[in-house]
Amino acid sequence: MNEILLDLKGLPWDSEFPLVMLEQQHLASVLRRYHNNELSSGDMEVWANAIEGRDDISYEQSSAAGRLLHELANPRLTAPLTPERAAELLDSIS
Repeated sequence: MNEILLDLKGLPWDSEFPLVMLEQQHLASVLRRYHNNELSSGDMEVWANAIEGRDDISYEQSSAAGRLLHELANPRLTAPLTPERAAELLDSIS
């Protein structure tokens, strides 16, 4: 996870066009890693925050992926991430 965050820091924040598209399969993959105790809820929040505000990572904010990313980045405003909530989120995007 730290490697990804370091790579992101090396890229400019604003971009004329997206370099990558965040898809539901990416979110499902990271949720499965959390559910398998490979990532903590803190890791998930940091990861989602690192992505949420970037212009070079595309995702439709009104889509399920956008809503899920917002929830993961803002657990204090939405819902804390628990194994049960991760399972619900996985079900909702599968």
